[in-house]
Amino acid sequence: GAPIAVQYAQKFPERVSCLVLYGGYARGVRMRNDPEQEERYIAAAEIIRTGWGATNPAFRSMFTEIMVPDASPQQKLGFSELQRVASSTQNVGKTNEMNALVDVTEVARTLDVPTLVLHNEGDRRIPVEEGKRLAALIPGAEFRLFPGDNQMLVPGTETCGLFMKAMRDFVR
Repeated sequence: GAPIAVQYAQKFPERVSCLVLYGGYARGVRMRNDPEQEERYIAAAEIIRTGWGATNPAFRSMFTEIMVPDASPQQKLGFSELQRVASSTQNVGKTNEMNALVDVTEVARTLDVPTLVLHNEGDRRIPVEEGKRLAALIPGAEFRLFPGDNQMLVPGTETCGLFMKAMRDFVR
């Protein structure tokens, strides 16, 4: 969502008073010029194509472990099922490709809005370097690193509480 938020803030500055970006990036995985990340992207795209809609959760468990490794077993089961029912294999594949090819580097440099960029130190989906890079691109943006491995916020985790406090403080 961070690249979309950056584009929105640039296109509609009168509608945006500040940005809080969590686990975000400016460049999608295929725009980073990193062969290892490219290999992982190709493998994940194939897993999405062949197993996303299956009732067997084995395919989706990989994505669950990447996105919410610090979640409780019950939260992981819920997330896995949510993945299955929330979107078709075709739409997940298209979204994955769109996210991989996005690059809002130049747009980010033009923003004139208070911005807070938050990232988890052990994020398994988006490297911390990409979160730092995003913050460095946006003039005056503040970057904060949180403990934890989740890519998404999970209720009941330390990071979720830290995020809520940081967001409230920043928005005030």
